[in-house]
Amino acid sequence: INQLVVSLRSYVETLEATRGVMEEFVNPKYTDATRTSFKKPTRLECMMQDYAKVLPKTAKVGFTTSATWIGYAPAKNSILEGLAKIRAGCDPMSACTAEAAMYEATCEAWRKQGCQVAPPQTRKFHGISVTLGPLLSISH
Repeated sequence: INQLVVSLRSYVETLEATRGVMEEFVNPKYTDATRTSFKKPTRLECMMQDYAKVLPKTAKVGFTTSATWIGYAPAKNSILEGLAKIRAGCDPMSACTAEAAMYEATCEAWRKQGCQVAPPQTRKFHGISVTLGPLLSISH
């Protein structure tokens, strides 16, 4: 999961100092390997982790990591794009795999507390294999 935790005071000071300007790049998505046609309009982008580069040298900056099961489950590809990712040997990163991962994270959290939770089973949704266990969620 990509998340930033920042001091609001420091953030406002940085915005004022930089006027909100950060390094940008173009990251076009092409329809195929010929790279002659765009999949969708391209745009300027900046990386959120580059925010640290515009902070004063005296700023305290750090990072933390966690196990993937805790919450890395992007839903960034359509079904067709997910199937293409699978054929390329990659994770489909589709809506069904992201949803299943969130349910499994909840199940794993309960398991780590000593609860007996049924193991996941593989199911297919539109050709995409998903490891799906109990549909547990936590609310307040």
